[in-house]
Amino acid sequence: TLLGKGTRHQASLILNQDGDLVGLITRGDVIRAIEAGADLSASVLSISNAKLMVTYPDELLKDAVVKMVNLDIGRLPVVNRSQPSRAIGYLGRSAIIQAQMRYLEEERHRESRWFSAS
Repeated sequence: TLLGKGTRHQASLILNQDGDLVGLITRGDVIRAIEAGADLSASVLSISNAKLMVTYPDELLKDAVVKMVNLDIGRLPVVNRSQPSRAIGYLGRSAIIQAQMRYLEEERHRESRWFSAS
């Protein structure tokens, strides 16, 4: 569940009946709606952020990260440029950080082998 304890998901894509991307709802959206006294019969789409920002599979990662930082958001749906309503992936802050940490660890390991071989 989106609000469940221990869940790794901070957001979920919202698709319509045709599978088109129509929104993104975050844990923060749900919490803000509850705190504002939203009616529990409200639709998921109605409490999600109305302005959906996306990234593309051919966009440079640094450009997507800059977009996330400038917009103060932690995730971007990935869509194809030729079919922007079709979600093909999801880029989240945690995946970026994990990839960077893995890269740094691999670099540290390579350097330690290089120095020990000298």
